[in-house]
Amino acid sequence: MDFTNVPPLDLTVSLQILLGLCILHLVLKYGIFKNIAFTHSKAGVMAFETIAGVCVTYLTIQGFVGWFVDPTPIDKLYTPLPRAFEMSELMVAYQLYDLITMFIYKDLFTIAMLVHHILAGILALNGLYNFMHGTLEQDGCLPYRLELMFLPSNTSLSTYQPLWLTFDTLGYCYFFFGLIEVTNIPLTIIDIFKHYPDLIKQYPNTYTAIRNFFAISFILFRLIMWPIVSFEFWTATLTALSSGQIAKATRFGQPWLETTAAVTFLVANAGLTFLQCLWGKTIINGIYKQFFGRKTDKQTKTK
Repeated sequence: MDFTNVPPLDLTVSLQILLGLCILHLVLKYGIFKNIAFTHSKAGVMAFETIAGVCVTYLTIQGFVGWFVDPTPIDKLYTPLPRAFEMSELMVAYQLYDLITMFIYKDLFTIAMLVHHILAGILALNGLYNFMHGTLEQDGCLPYRLELMFLPSNTSLSTYQPLWLTFDTLGYCYFFFGLIEVTNIPLTIIDIFKHYPDLIKQYPNTYTAIRNFFAISFILFRLIMWPIVSFEFWTATLTALSSGQIAKATRFGQPWLETTAAVTFLVANAGLTFLQCLWGKTIINGIYKQFFGRKTDKQTKTK
């Protein structure tokens, strides 16, 4: 496969999107939320949450379309996917916007999110080279291989439709930059409630329902599906490294740069996986407290 004609990295669109997000932020902050009594005190934060909500919703939709609708990419890692490329362009701009705003508004800053934005931004930059857009073929898909172990011996594989077929027909970019963002839609609403505590008092049931939906979506997409897709990605990348496929490619013009990009993806994925586990532990503890903590408190008071 010849990659010698691949154009150099072009950040023009990402920087244009970033400029647009910054301008929109100022318009929302000073044109709308500063003029509303309820949001006046944290107009900048509200502008950020609004833009974040729009971005993650768009990425989620693109991810779902790419995951379930777009045709199957054949190459494991290097298939150019226009939709995934556009998602990478937006992700670069969005992560830069997140970094800028979190240093302006202290309510948005945490070390964990700082690490997340940096790692996600690096992955998005590499994504602009079409690396990570492809996926494994069906025969190499771990969920598919596991499924075969439990099929009756007389099953015809030529006509069998595997339950895990979705995992071998989709680009990794559609999952990590798109589908996974579905959890950030309810999280954005939760953050708005937290920035304005009076909302929690006025709409306690709504707040609880959104928190529960977020917890369920996080467990499904980030604690269950994330490790599975990550394992598939590691398998594909390590296979490409060991077979020399990556070293022969010329995305960056030099084999060692190709290898560096691949290793960067693996290290970043490991770091992001750790963050998912860290956040997941907090969520599971919250669920336990919600269903068992109150009972314990009542028993304690009774005693």
